Amino acid sequence: MRAKLSAVCLGLEAKSFDKKDASGKVVEVIDYRRAKFSTRGTTETFVLSVPRDLDCSLLADYQDAHMLVEFRFDEKYGTFKGRLLNLFSDAKAMAAAPLLSQSEAAEAAQSSHHA
Repeated sequence: MRAKLSAVCLGLEAKSFDKKDASGKVVEVIDYRRAKFSTRGTTETFVLSVPRDLDCSLLADYQDAHMLVEFRFDEKYGTFKGRLLNLFSDAKAMAAAPLLSQSEAAEAAQSSHHA
């Protein structure tokens, strides 16, 4: 499920962990990013995964973030997981934008230039 929403950005973090095989040998280093947000006017917070290729230049700590988010239900843990798909400069731009991730929007713009 995709949804547009606005929330206050509390920070972006980048981390990594080592994926090991049965013998304990590192077979892959997995990098990931997460952003933490707060719903304005509340103390409720939530965390979204952030794709490595997503341009996060519009995210600023303690400022409103206008974004497109994808939620899915994780059967294993019985919870909803969220992933940040796109960021918009303001609420008006967010309202006018299609429900496309940054990469989908870039592909659509590129294909319209080739038409």
